[in-house]
Amino acid sequence: MVFTTFNLSGEAYVKRDISLVKKLGFIDRTDGHYQVAESGHAYLETQDEAVVYQVLNHQLIGIEFLLRELFSGPKSADELNEAILETFNELQ
Repeated sequence: MVFTTFNLSGEAYVKRDISLVKKLGFIDRTDGHYQVAESGHAYLETQDEAVVYQVLNHQLIGIEFLLRELFSGPKSADELNEAILETFNELQ
């Protein structure tokens, strides 16, 4: 049996987290410096988890939609893609 050790405090781990938080729109980078972005301010000012949910749902192609699709059981990537396309076509 092979076990892999994960370093959760290394530079790559920190860069990954910063990258994700930036992609989600909670922070920005200007002239090599990071700062709190609009979504980050909204969360920090309210401490409302709904702000985080709204950002995740918007940025991650409708996380609520994906969760609802998977609630009935596991689906392949092709099945999820088909459900997304079907829903998109219904909305047009």
